[in-house]
Amino acid sequence: MNVQIDKNLHYHCVQCGRSCTGWNVWLKDELAERLKELPITLRVIQERGQAFEREDGTLKMFRNDQHPACGYLTPQKLCSIHSELGAQTKPKACRQFPYLMTQLPDGEIRVGASFCCTAVRGQLGPLLPKSRPEIEALIGEGAVIRSVTPSLPWEEIQAMEAEIEREQARSGWSQALESAMKSLTASDLPALPLVAQVMPMSLLKPCLYDTDRELWKRIDQGFMGACPLEIPEFGWHGSVAELDQKIVKLNFDAQIDDYLKALWFRKTHLLTNSLLSGLLLLWSLPGILRLLTALYAHRSCREPAPEHFSNALDAVEMSLVAHSGNGALVVEQMSQHLHHT
Repeated sequence: MNVQIDKNLHYHCVQCGRSCTGWNVWLKDELAERLKELPITLRVIQERGQAFEREDGTLKMFRNDQHPACGYLTPQKLCSIHSELGAQTKPKACRQFPYLMTQLPDGEIRVGASFCCTAVRGQLGPLLPKSRPEIEALIGEGAVIRSVTPSLPWEEIQAMEAEIEREQARSGWSQALESAMKSLTASDLPALPLVAQVMPMSLLKPCLYDTDRELWKRIDQGFMGACPLEIPEFGWHGSVAELDQKIVKLNFDAQIDDYLKALWFRKTHLLTNSLLSGLLLLWSLPGILRLLTALYAHRSCREPAPEHFSNALDAVEMSLVAHSGNGALVVEQMSQHLHHT
């Protein structure tokens, strides 16, 4: 088994409870039957009325807006299933977090980690390869692994990746990805300056809790200068120029570089419908990360700080990259436009 693990990431559970809050946790009926016999399940039912619910025929842990965390999470941020029945009894999704796995056409498995994890974002704990025994055990038990279905011959993709890596070492991610996109479209991509303006606006909306389409239209109009820009979730009311001034002051280039490196390792650019859209997604992420960092800082009425960038990373990973397909949907539409530019 050829398993390559990202050597630049750190991970050790810091018991923050982040992986147990805000997620749907699916479980098998057999586990639910075992849990029903335990006092901890009675406590969950007493607190929230029920422990489990079915969605489309599959059982999952019950949670709602009032109780966003898993009912089996203790006040000390510990898993009571783990303490009562052992780590191996926990649902597979719980045991696999924060590991993200991708299988390449040649059989190699790339293992990275989600930046939704507090320890991964904060570089806390030993390097990820120290977790190899646990990772290989998960793979042997049938871990969730995304498979790459290349839109071009695999050898051609590997050659292009090697060239991108060489260019990245010389000129940085932006230039390397831009050059690769030009080679895929066989054009000078005159629309790229406009795309650079549009993509942060387009990628912001899936990162918002408010999914009201009328609000999204007003945000689009605000970015295009047709009206003042209002983003209620962040308390922003002002011009795009004022927001740009905040973004210019940001200095998180090294952290953005590290994030793109992690995404490159786990082959995020090969998990969209086309290589062009995957490269466009990576190329666009620095813009949305800077925009979100500025907005989080504005909401806290403070100068941009590492915690604001951490919040931005969390939002991008959750809503656009690792745990949602929204980012791919946005860039696939734009990449079709670039093909015809």
